[in-house]
Amino acid sequence: MDRSLPSATRRWAGALSLPSFFLAMIGASVSDPVEDETASPAEQLHQAAAHLGRLHTALLFELLGAVLFVAATMAIVGAVRGRGSGIANAGAVLGVVGGIGLAMIGVGHVYLHALAASGTSDGVAILAARDAASGPLPLLFFAAPFAIAVLCGAAVRAGLVRWPLLVVAGAFLLLEYVPSPLGEVPSLVCGLVAYAWIAVALISAGRRATAAAGASERPAVAVN
Repeated sequence: MDRSLPSATRRWAGALSLPSFFLAMIGASVSDPVEDETASPAEQLHQAAAHLGRLHTALLFELLGAVLFVAATMAIVGAVRGRGSGIANAGAVLGVVGGIGLAMIGVGHVYLHALAASGTSDGVAILAARDAASGPLPLLFFAAPFAIAVLCGAAVRAGLVRWPLLVVAGAFLLLEYVPSPLGEVPSLVCGLVAYAWIAVALISAGRRATAAAGASERPAVAVN
């Protein structure tokens, strides 16, 4: 049995999770009918009730994105050895926190969808109570973008990719917090480019390592 198969499967799964995360988040951003997440509970409930199908699609993409984000974080952290490992460890911590934050966003939309679909007259009061009880927990929502930027820095430091990736990662982080008529899509596209870049690098590095290991295991040819 070829022992390289499980390793190759993990490598491909990890690499594919990188761009897949951003594709899921682009799908969530485009589908989300709530135009302003800082709007009052009454406004959010009204927007959700008018577009239940879009909200359901968005929350599914968000929950999928939370899973893919953790997988993508593990893929980068697992590939970084030696140089950049300290930065990758910091990115891992931020990645775990960011994954929780992304999952919370998806779960929050699950509750919003349920309240809007049920037509309960207590929906506004329930959402207001939810926001009051959450306290500082929404700060977790901001961990994921910084985790992505840090992990890109770790990949550059480890030599997996070249320094221009930092320009793309910086553009992603900047656009994440700059208001745009296109919402989050510009920043997510930058993130997609950055993570696809790293994914290609991971696959290429894995192939080189497999080829080198195969060459070292070939028996030497005796010359008479």
